[in-house]
Formats: sequence, structure tokens, C-alpha cells
Amino acid sequence: MVLVFITIFIIASNKSLANTQTDSLKHQLLSSEGIEKMKVLQKICRSYLFVSPDSCAKYVSTTIKLAQELNDIENEANANKQIGYAYFRVGEYDNSLLYFERAQKLFFDIEDYLGSAIITNFIGAVYYQKSDYSKAISYFVNTEKSCDTLIHNDSIQSPHLEYCPHTSKVTRKHAQSIEW
Repeated sequence: MVLVFITIFIIASNKSLANTQTDSLKHQLLSSEGIEKMKVLQKICRSYLFVSPDSCAKYVSTTIKLAQELNDIENEANANKQIGYAYFRVGEYDNSLLYFERAQKLFFDIEDYLGSAIITNFIGAVYYQKSDYSKAISYFVNTEKSCDTLIHNDSIQSPHLEYCPHTSKVTRKHAQSIEW
């Protein structure tokens, strides 16, 4: 019984802390403009992502509009990725796919090949959830190839290359399951 009480207390405390942080970000939003406003909107989206993906989608939609107004392709790509993930979380795979494909094109346009590779992996996950395993594997394999190229390219310096080995493990796991 004590364990149940402690668990409920921890969950309530975490939710209260998240609400306080979100309220603070919403207050900061009132005085923000331009790129700073986009960053705050994306932080608000992240705070809602696991609690209320629909709210996340609302805030990040505003980010997309603002990024388009400012011709900020990188933030537009990241915002599309966030909203795609929010839709993925609630099982709206067609909407998720739509935003992931937009993000992938934008990342490719700005030559952010790592961003494009990560999105390719997300698209594979969408097809996997839709039970289209052959398409999913195709995207996972393309992700692995892209990551292998990026990892072996000395000119690429990114702290996010750590995503690539994980992707390769996932690809091998799925490829093995198809073989069996």
C-alpha cells in the first residue's frame, strides 16, 4: 500500500513540475520574437509530447508558420519532425508520415544528411506500425546506409551521430526477423 502511495505521489509531483515549467515557457513566449519564439514554442511542444501530443502539435504548427515567414528552413524541418513524432505518439500514422516526409525534404534541401537519415528511420517506424514491413525494412536499410556514410565521412562533426549505431542495430534486428 505504501508503494502505491509513493508511486502516485511521484507521478503527481512530476506532472506538477512539468506544468510549472510549461507555464514558465508560456510566460516567456509572450515576450519572445523570431527565432527565440520558435525555440520557446518547440520547448513547449517537447513538454507536452508525452502528456498531450495534441497540444504539442498545436504549438509546433505555430512554429512551422513562423519558420516559413522567417525563411528558416532548419527550424521548419525540426518543427515538422516534432509534429510528425507527436502524431506518431497518438497513432495518427498518415499525418505522421505527411510531416516526416516534409521534414525529410527540408533536411535534404539544407544538406543536413543526418537529419534526413533520422527522419528516414522515423518513416520506417511509421510503416512498421502500419504493418507494411517491406517498406519499413527498405527505410531502415536506407537509414543504415546513410548513417554508415556519415560515420565514415571525416568532414561530418555532429554530436547526433550517436543515433546512427542505434539505427544500425534496429535495422539488423528487423532484417533478421524478415529472414526468419
